Amino acid sequence: MRFTIGFICLFLLVHSTPAPSHNVSAPDAPFDSYRDLCFEEEKARLDNFAIALQQNPAWIGLVMVYAGRRSCAGEARYRAQRAKKWIMKRGIEPDRIVVKDAGYEEEVTTTLLMWPKDKPLYPELPGRLADSEVKIFRHCRNNIFRPRKCPKQ
Repeated sequence: MRFTIGFICLFLLVHSTPAPSHNVSAPDAPFDSYRDLCFEEEKARLDNFAIALQQNPAWIGLVMVYAGRRSCAGEARYRAQRAKKWIMKRGIEPDRIVVKDAGYEEEVTTTLLMWPKDKPLYPELPGRLADSEVKIFRHCRNNIFRPRKCPKQ
């Protein structure tokens, strides 16, 4: 009896879970959003994003990066391109990944969105900080653009 109930529950779960989405409605929320992570953690998030894109070939991926209140010139663009390169290593075609320098937030923030290919691109939401509230360092140390290593456990 217990096996039969378990089988029925499993059957209902499998058949009620939607298949990978090929519909063209726009998503209600980002796929993922994160602040400044060590590179191993960021790659794990980007791997999940790449898998979702592989499962949904009618969608594109948007990588929107907001620079922080204190950031280096070109930092958001650099982080977005680094994310795109990693996603491409996972087999996603470059034309399915759109990167955006999205402005400024309190802290550097990367937002990953999936978007239908046949819809106009996601409307850019401006960062929460105005240019006048941000300190951009023109001559950053070289290591600012190196991915941060994760602490050893």
